[in-house]
Amino acid sequence: MPNQLINKNIKHKLINFRGRILKQIDTKIAIVYWYFGNVIYKRSNNSTKFSLLNIKRMHRFYEQETI
Repeated sequence: MPNQLINKNIKHKLINFRGRILKQIDTKIAIVYWYFGNVIYKRSNNSTKFSLLNIKRMHRFYEQETI
């Protein structure tokens, strides 16, 4: 196999795997956000009105965990 074909094959596989990894990460983040929302919803007596304080706390928690 010529080097160009090998390099093209490797590049294709890396791009494909990167896309799959990003999709999995997006799915996991959505699950975590759903969990946060569910906890906030239950703590607010099943109210759909989230206070600004709750949203700021969720944002702060997310920032701390991703650093």
